[in-house]
Amino acid sequence: MEDSHRVRRRRRRPSPLVAGAALSLALVAVLSGCARAVLRVALLTKLESGSLVGASEANAATLFLEERASAGKAGDIEVVPYDDAWLPDKALLAYERARADGIDFFITSHTSTCAIGLEPAMRRDGVFAMVTGSATTALSGKDDLILRNVPDLTFEQERIADYVSGLPGTSVLVLRDLDNGAYTEPAFWAFSRGLVGKDLRLHDVRMSALDLGQVREAMLEKPFDVLYVLVGAYQASAGTFAQLAASINPEARIVFTPWLKTPALAASAGRALERSTLPSHYPAKGQDERVDGYIERFEARFGYVPTFISLNVYAGLETLAAAWDSGARTPLEFKRWILERGEVPTSFGTAVFDRYGDSNTPIVMIEDPRREFE
Repeated sequence: MEDSHRVRRRRRRPSPLVAGAALSLALVAVLSGCARAVLRVALLTKLESGSLVGASEANAATLFLEERASAGKAGDIEVVPYDDAWLPDKALLAYERARADGIDFFITSHTSTCAIGLEPAMRRDGVFAMVTGSATTALSGKDDLILRNVPDLTFEQERIADYVSGLPGTSVLVLRDLDNGAYTEPAFWAFSRGLVGKDLRLHDVRMSALDLGQVREAMLEKPFDVLYVLVGAYQASAGTFAQLAASINPEARIVFTPWLKTPALAASAGRALERSTLPSHYPAKGQDERVDGYIERFEARFGYVPTFISLNVYAGLETLAAAWDSGARTPLEFKRWILERGEVPTSFGTAVFDRYGDSNTPIVMIEDPRREFE
């Protein structure tokens, strides 16, 4: 994932959405941490004003703590949110603040660029991290204390390439966001290696300085049967590419990445969603009562539909809680407990980890994304 917003000099007042998420999480943390040893977990994500992503993830942590308490579990887990703005420099500052606060356990939900920037410090300090939103292969296949409950971009892109290879037509146009190069550049090469029987054409964009006129010219340059929008980080404005493609070629199939699964995509893509495919780490709406139930509980509690990555955060906290409840106390003990089992039950199914702590969660192709946001 990646976010292209610039760092602002003047700190803005948090929106009610984000402020409410952080406040409710802080209150639960205070209540759960009184007069007893607690597992303190730092949640690193974007908590700036207007961030539905950060609010979803902070509120996922709040919901987890509340539901754990309702189930009669000990109130001995505390989650502390830190704003990293999805920017590498701010992510490092947020990490250092958490370390200064004495925290050794982390749930991260930010871009691949941030994850790559934090890896040296995390390895140096020997902290435990559960990565829930970074697909970079820079974290893959390493015997360290950084685990991940989403598959890396190679696994992800191979599945998307298999799907696109089976679509009608012979020509694929890829729009790649260079603002998120740590994800999109290796993702493109993984996709292109897996693509079979198609002519492939690449056009690069920057979501931070988008020129729709140039995108339109690229679409008109040669016919295409499939448009692959290689954009992540909840850049929902990428849905406008789908509308543009549909106006030029109404028969084209538009394929997104899993990292665009957000309610805002429906607004920007409009009716073009009818011709779109949205890869997902979770089954489509109506296909899994566990996923649907979580979204219903979340909306009833907080008044809005969460982004899908909040499920990763919730499941990540469940995984840490299972290790804690079983007696693990140090980062190394957490790693050993999880990897010795390889499978940890969560509310959405079993989280599966290989010997390096990487995940091979299946990718589901949702061919009617409109229903996801209704």
